[in-house]
Amino acid sequence: VVDSYLADRAYLGTLAKARWRTVLVSDFNPAVASGVDAVIDFTIEAETLAYCARRAYLGPRFYLNKPEFAEIRERNLKASKREVRDVLLLIGRFQGNAAPVNVLLRGLDRACRNASIRLVRPPGVDPTRLAALDRNDLELMEATPFLERLYAEADLVVSGGRLVKYESIYCAIPNLSFSRTPKQRE
Repeated sequence: VVDSYLADRAYLGTLAKARWRTVLVSDFNPAVASGVDAVIDFTIEAETLAYCARRAYLGPRFYLNKPEFAEIRERNLKASKREVRDVLLLIGRFQGNAAPVNVLLRGLDRACRNASIRLVRPPGVDPTRLAALDRNDLELMEATPFLERLYAEADLVVSGGRLVKYESIYCAIPNLSFSRTPKQRE
C-alpha cells in the first residue's frame, strides 16, 4: 500500500517491475497510477478523474478512517447542537511564515468568545510571532499522529483541507476548510 505524495510514476514502475502488488492511495493524481493493481481515491470528485489502474475504488464511500474515529462520530451524531468551546486549528506548513496563521487566529478570536483555540504548530513557525488573542485562549500543541485525541474534544475544526477535512467530516465535527493548492481551489 503506497500513500505518499513522493510516490511518482518511476517509483511505482519499479514496484511493478519487481512484481509487487500495489495499491495506491491517491487524490487528484491519476497520472502516477498507471500500472498499479488498485487505486483508492476517496475525494469527492474522484470519479471524474481518469485513473488507469487495474481496479479503481473512487469516491467518498471508500474513505479509509481510523477505527478510533467511530466512537467520536457516534457521540457527535447523537449530540444536540453545541456551542463552540474548543476550536482545533490544523493548517500544515507555511514555510515559517506566521502571517497567514495570524490572520486565522485573529479571525477566530473575533468569531468566538471564551473558547479554547488549539493550534497544532505549523513547522517552522516561531511561537513568539503568533498573534495574541483578546477573547479566547490559545493553546499551542505539537503535531501528533493521534488526532483522535484532538478530535474528541473539538467543536470546530479549521484546516487547510487535505485528510483533516475528511476525518473531521467523518467524525461529524463542523469544519472550515480553506484551499492551499491550485488543485484544491478547482
